[in-house]
Amino acid sequence: FGVDLPLRLIFEEPTVVGLAALIVRERGGEQLPPLTASPADDAIFLSFGQQRLLFLEQLEGPSATYSMPATFILKGEVDVEALRSASRELVERHVTLRSCFPSSKGEPRLKLLDTYEPLSMTDLERSRLTSPSDEAKRLSLAHAAQPFDLANGPLFRLHLLRLDSQTHWLLFNIHHIVSDGWSLGVLVRELG
Repeated sequence: FGVDLPLRLIFEEPTVVGLAALIVRERGGEQLPPLTASPADDAIFLSFGQQRLLFLEQLEGPSATYSMPATFILKGEVDVEALRSASRELVERHVTLRSCFPSSKGEPRLKLLDTYEPLSMTDLERSRLTSPSDEAKRLSLAHAAQPFDLANGPLFRLHLLRLDSQTHWLLFNIHHIVSDGWSLGVLVRELG
């Protein structure tokens, strides 16, 4: 910032906020007001990419084209309640996971949903119709192919398949309008 601060000031102001105020004072500049959350009733404008994806859905109709599915194979016992709690916390923490895009007077808007339960579960261990792994493959493909409802949401889904006590598949799916490759890595890391 082009400001020389004596070392003692760093210890007197050990927070970023305190150091920022010192830098502003030393530079003789104006201190900006703190960032605050927008009121819930403020209009939230969509990015160009979000507008494009909404337009494409209107043009093509609902499809899984812009879904980002993944299947994670979990070995060992899974604490389902801990996974359920972690998935709810993920939805609570990341506002984009609670986003949906209804139209108002022909204009797309961003609407935030209440925190929801993204995780469902199916126990395949006692499946008599087919082998658990064959049924898991079928359910995984169906989960990936299920389109999202962009106007009503939710746009993030998890489905846990229990093949046996030591083998689980976690089916993960999120729409590209609320995620990209980089943020997908963040979500998976935080869920883990």
